Amino acid sequence: MRQWTRPYVVRFWLAALLLPCSVYAEPSLNGFWTGTMTRDGATQEISLRVSGNTDGYKANFDWPDSGYFHEDAISMKVGDRSVLVSLPMPRGALKLAGTWQGDTVSGGLLEIGNVAGAWKTIHTDGSFRLSRASAPTPPYRVEEVSFNDGTVTLAGSLLIPRGAGRHPAMTFLHGGGDETRGDGMFIGDTLARRGIVVLIYDKRGNGKSTGNWRQGGFEELADDGAAGLRVLLARPDVDTKRTGFVCYSQGCWIAPLAISRGAPAQFLVSISGPTVTVEDEGFAQYGNRMREAGMPNSELAKALPLLKLDNSVSKGQASWRDLQAQIAKDKDAPWYKAINWSPEDMNDPERRFYGKILTYDPRAYIESLKIPSLWFFGTADITIPARASWERLRGMSVSPKPRIVIMENADHAMTVREGGKLPALAHGFPGMMADWIFTGRGRPLAEKRPAEGE
Repeated sequence: MRQWTRPYVVRFWLAALLLPCSVYAEPSLNGFWTGTMTRDGATQEISLRVSGNTDGYKANFDWPDSGYFHEDAISMKVGDRSVLVSLPMPRGALKLAGTWQGDTVSGGLLEIGNVAGAWKTIHTDGSFRLSRASAPTPPYRVEEVSFNDGTVTLAGSLLIPRGAGRHPAMTFLHGGGDETRGDGMFIGDTLARRGIVVLIYDKRGNGKSTGNWRQGGFEELADDGAAGLRVLLARPDVDTKRTGFVCYSQGCWIAPLAISRGAPAQFLVSISGPTVTVEDEGFAQYGNRMREAGMPNSELAKALPLLKLDNSVSKGQASWRDLQAQIAKDKDAPWYKAINWSPEDMNDPERRFYGKILTYDPRAYIESLKIPSLWFFGTADITIPARASWERLRGMSVSPKPRIVIMENADHAMTVREGGKLPALAHGFPGMMADWIFTGRGRPLAEKRPAEGE
């Protein structure tokens, strides 16, 4: 074997010491990247926080125009110089497919969407360009916090505005599913920048929180939110007279229940919150799927017996055998494929969870509210029956009267799609939420009504 002599070793060591590190360092995408995306004449800001190495990268992104802040990307794949980042969207994904050169990543946009229950490529136009930059520092500090609800420990983050004095404060209540504090980060960031203390936390059984939301029902989740509210009320920098809940989707079934169980909220802001029963909300979703598939509303009546039987199984009022027999009768009907449905396993934890909440009706809890409330609905929301929800709310006996804001053409996430443009938040949202918390609570503000024909 050839031996290195000492002079060779010395010369090699000196060369390594004197040459720039970039000669030997593996190029890295790690860091903060910011820039814009453009499609159909509209430009939006986009930023990525990238970490990892050539064996695997992950990204976290900000997309303020569409309501995302510190959100995890679905995936990030890096080739020799190719970069593919998949970002979540309401009912779809946006892929940034580009090339990495030095401190720039640029390329095209590819959008995947759910059309009539099937995932399809719906846009291949548009471009993006990102440049390496220093990550900005937000005008608030972030403090990690943990608190207990019985034997469950909930982990979260406090977003605390800079400046002395007492601030309004809010606890965010999640939508359905495996939610973490990240799902409230965009709303939290927006309100913290406006001077509001924000608590966002991992739902029980997710992130760093213990427990399991599937093993309980709405009552446990309501008590978790109340425990978070008490964390805020114990702080010397919080104005206890201006502290309440901001909820999203399923969380807005839970917030009135939490208040009825003693949560000391002084206001409630609901974003895309259903006011109908849990069961009726589910039926409405299947009706929307059928309409997307081009089937008339009358077809839903044919599907309801099967859907109701499935719910009865969850509630323990019917057997699995009964359900399988009904499926055998219905599976060849035209509407069966259109509802894009399949039954969860009999022992699925989510089936047990929904068995506990299917009969839940929020009406009595909403009517028991004695605090100001602000409710946002979108006319293009196909996740909840928005019109039925705002009309039911209008008919409830609530004092003070809720303020209802109906955002035209907004979907469940409060974004609007115009032609082939990228989704953008409905005009005025979420800024008007902060304005209301500071100045509008309890005032007899006029209700914003939908346009004629909506």
